[in-house]
Amino acid sequence: SSGSKLSPAGVEVRANPVLFGFLRALLKPGAHMHAWFSALILQALALAIWWPKSNLAVVLSNERGPQPLLAVGVALGVTLAYFSLRAGAEEFLMDEQQSMREWALGTRLSVSRIILGSMLGHWAQLGLALLFSAPLVCIAYTISGGSLQTLGEVALALMMQSSFYWLLGAALYMGIGQYGQSTFVMLRAALIACYAVTAF
Repeated sequence: SSGSKLSPAGVEVRANPVLFGFLRALLKPGAHMHAWFSALILQALALAIWWPKSNLAVVLSNERGPQPLLAVGVALGVTLAYFSLRAGAEEFLMDEQQSMREWALGTRLSVSRIILGSMLGHWAQLGLALLFSAPLVCIAYTISGGSLQTLGEVALALMMQSSFYWLLGAALYMGIGQYGQSTFVMLRAALIACYAVTAF
């Protein structure tokens, strides 16, 4: 039953049972895996489109330089933002993952502890998603060049952006709930609006 699943004991109580439950579900196949693989396809497509068509000598002599790393970075940012927004709104849950509502109603955990555990779990999820994308990023990096420090700063910026969209999705979910098509449309409208605002 739901109550037995949400009856943490031992170290999980002293730490954060929401986080432990998230980590247990993280590596099991589910909707989140399909979302990751779809994102990888889009990132690979961006890399293929912006891959230099000239020979390497011509590419390196160009003042602007090749742009595959920028293309992959943008594709990675958009896909992670979209994934995080959906995850925050609990549009899909991993197998055996309980929703924040279930934790709130089925345990005595505080709301802040539930949100913190969910956020930390999402960071672990983002880390794994970045690990999956690492080969594409490394391929683009070898052509585009740049410093490892810049690469680290970009990774940190992606984590911060994804955290923002996760919180936005969670806020929308807690504010309006899950209402099928209405929530589906509102989440995507929020993503487009945020990107439109940052673009200008």
